[in-house]
Amino acid sequence: MKQHTWWIGGIAMSLLLLFTFSIWGADRPIGASTTVPYLATLIVDSSAQEGNYFQKIHHSGAWEALFLLGVFFTSSYLESFD
Repeated sequence: MKQHTWWIGGIAMSLLLLFTFSIWGADRPIGASTTVPYLATLIVDSSAQEGNYFQKIHHSGAWEALFLLGVFFTSSYLESFD
C-alpha cells in the first residue's frame, strides 16, 4: 500500500478542492497572492488595518491564509502515512 499513497492523496485532494471551491462549499477562488500582504499587515503594521487596501483584501486574505494553513496540515498528515 505504501507505493500507492500518492494517488490516494491526489484523489482526496481533488475531491476536497472540488467541494471547497464549488458553489456548495465556500465558493471562493483558488489563490494565495493576497495572503502575504494580509498577514504582513496583521503582524507588522497594525495602523494600516484602517486603510482602504486592507479593507479591500481582508475577506480574501483571511480565506487564503486559512486555505494555506489547511494545505500545510493536510500535507503533514498525509505524509505521516508514507
